[in-house]
Amino acid sequence: MKILLQFPEGLKEKALAYAKEEEAKGNEVFISASPTFGACDLALEEAKMINVDKLVHFGHAEFHKVDFNVEYREFEVDADLGILDDSVDTLKDYKRVGLVTTIQHIHQLQYVKEFYEKHGKEVIVGKPYGFAKKPGQILGCDIGSAARIDKEVDAF
Repeated sequence: MKILLQFPEGLKEKALAYAKEEEAKGNEVFISASPTFGACDLALEEAKMINVDKLVHFGHAEFHKVDFNVEYREFEVDADLGILDDSVDTLKDYKRVGLVTTIQHIHQLQYVKEFYEKHGKEVIVGKPYGFAKKPGQILGCDIGSAARIDKEVDAF
């Protein structure tokens, strides 16, 4: 299968390793050098020009359906949760706290929620809305998950 790999700037250093994995599976691999600024910014024209069978887009969750074979591969990044201790004092005057994050950190959302609950906060996680598919998820172009709970919280 001919595939095109597309990476956001922060993951491009991993492109060759992923290309080698795909080649080991028998795929013919191309790497897009074009910048991408989110799941809405797919290298579709590039994929069509080089006539690939599939575009593999790294680092973002599925955004919307397109008329092309696209595989989205999310990429988890562990945020430094040591800063949570300092944030307790910052949030001392707020009872209800809203939580939202990008897809890279969504795997840590439950931990953060439990941390604040242990510190006496009522925690409300953003509800999926618009292009967001997961609880608490926001995108650069879509903060609907936060907007839906804005009136229910004292701070984010």
